[in-house]
Amino acid sequence: AGTTRDSVDVRLEHNGRSLVVIDTAGVRKKKSWADDVERYSHQRATDAIRRADVAVLLLEATEPTSQIEKALVKELIDRCTPTIVALNKWDLVEDTLSIEDYLKHFDQELPSLSFAPIVTISGKTGEGLEELMALAFNLFEQAGHRETTGRLNAAFERILSERGPSSRLGTQAKVYYVSQIGTHPPTIAAVVNKPDLFEGQYERYLKNRLRDLVPFSEVPIRLRFTARRRDARHGDPGAEAPRRRRS
Repeated sequence: AGTTRDSVDVRLEHNGRSLVVIDTAGVRKKKSWADDVERYSHQRATDAIRRADVAVLLLEATEPTSQIEKALVKELIDRCTPTIVALNKWDLVEDTLSIEDYLKHFDQELPSLSFAPIVTISGKTGEGLEELMALAFNLFEQAGHRETTGRLNAAFERILSERGPSSRLGTQAKVYYVSQIGTHPPTIAAVVNKPDLFEGQYERYLKNRLRDLVPFSEVPIRLRFTARRRDARHGDPGAEAPRRRRS
């Protein structure tokens, strides 16, 4: 925080591949904002998230997770931005803290980002930066992957057979058809009998299980549920009546 006032685009080549790195302004806790310039820096950081194909959430291994990190993670999740967690200054704590202990802490503090890969780095020595760059390209490719309709339908069928959404009225959830309709982020549309059964907690469970079964293990997934449209000519009283053609 305080070293950069604005986001800066840096064009570079890495192992024969071109990319643009957005060097964002450092962010601080709201209570430490001294003036409008700090607020502007924070806004520019969130703007950079909207532009990014892949984001790097830089955390200090020597500092506890703060509210500002949680706010940035919410923005990343809302935007479905593939994210790498880069743990800086790991060399200062690795003798007293194991990576397993930190992962437990991270999952407790930032559970919505538990699927994101974590890489330990050192800004001083450059350790871990090659792995970070490789992860960035890998996440970009994951987010651009298109899965086959057959495999997606099979995955949904398996997940529902293991655990379907519960209904207080005992309504059984049904999935009629599943297809991927977009990338960056991977967007999957499902035609179901009752969309509300798939919302909230079950949607989070469904995303986590999908990461186990399809090649989106480390990136956000966007799900869209729609009810099946039925033809009024077949006796569905809730469907819209067909319009007469004019002669």
